[in-house]
Amino acid sequence: MKIKYPWPDMKVGDSVFIQAEDGELFYKLKRNVWTSSHHHGKRTGKKFSIRVDQANNGVRVWRIE
Repeated sequence: MKIKYPWPDMKVGDSVFIQAEDGELFYKLKRNVWTSSHHHGKRTGKKFSIRVDQANNGVRVWRIE
């Protein structure tokens, strides 16, 4: 099984930048990343914070708990 996002490997304080693919909208990317991190967090007790980074064409995710 291929893991798309690094949620299992992230420690509190870690962040990861996820680049939008060509033509992908920032808010669609943010919604997809949020959904993935939220479901992972519910299963494992971890929490994440996500912010759109339009200047760099993607989103940044921090593990906060």
